[in-house]
Amino acid sequence: MAKRGEWVPVKRGDHERVLITDTLPFETPIIFSGDGFYSRIKKKTTSGRVHSDLVDMLVLGNGPRPTHVTIPFSYKVRKGITDFRKLGALHPSALWKVKNFYGKFDEWMIHECSRSPVSIRAPFKVSGTFYEKSDADSLRNL
Repeated sequence: MAKRGEWVPVKRGDHERVLITDTLPFETPIIFSGDGFYSRIKKKTTSGRVHSDLVDMLVLGNGPRPTHVTIPFSYKVRKGITDFRKLGALHPSALWKVKNFYGKFDEWMIHECSRSPVSIRAPFKVSGTFYEKSDADSLRNL
């Protein structure tokens, strides 16, 4: 019998987890992985100089010629038999800014969302767990 999905704890102080959970659209191309970006950011301090320099330049904008221009990656997903929907994934440096925003304003966002009965996401607390689907659950959704 296939293993069922499970609830996985997250570290509340790990603001980089936003790079996995809240920044990429659900229907990303197979080459995308929030997990991969997250692990590269976490390894920055223990990895080699080339890796560290690339993260500094591409994500943090600390290169020899810092730029503030970020271009999202656009791609299409199938909407029907002949129709497509265009989606975009944020540039890595924009993802980093989202991470910083969450780290600074997480409690404020929860407070503001609680003021109205109408909210798209309606967060009510900073999460301490997430649900990881089993392989069987993933196959059922295909």
